[in-house]
Amino acid sequence: AALRSYEAAVELQPERLASRLGLGNAQLALQDFRAAARTFRTSLAQAEQAGDEAAEARAHLGLGVALRGRGDAAAESSFREALQLDAANVRALAGLAACLADRNRLDGAEK
Repeated sequence: AALRSYEAAVELQPERLASRLGLGNAQLALQDFRAAARTFRTSLAQAEQAGDEAAEARAHLGLGVALRGRGDAAAESSFREALQLDAANVRALAGLAACLADRNRLDGAEK
């Protein structure tokens, strides 16, 4: 139900970034990592264009979760980007730590 609601909201107002981020989160909840990655990439471009750093951090975080769900090593850089924009983002820090642990690189969590 949430997915359909967000899809409808994005269709009606594609410029509304909050709806697109919500759509990405709904896709993550359904473990549709490929669709979520596409949605978060679009959200990221939108946030960058709008100069909205908070939304940009949320898009990087969502993209990192989607990429990690797909087993894509690029998730690490997405989590790092989120932390560059919001150093207090605990979910991004946890995502980065999980990526590093996946590759036995916990020493990189300090960088």
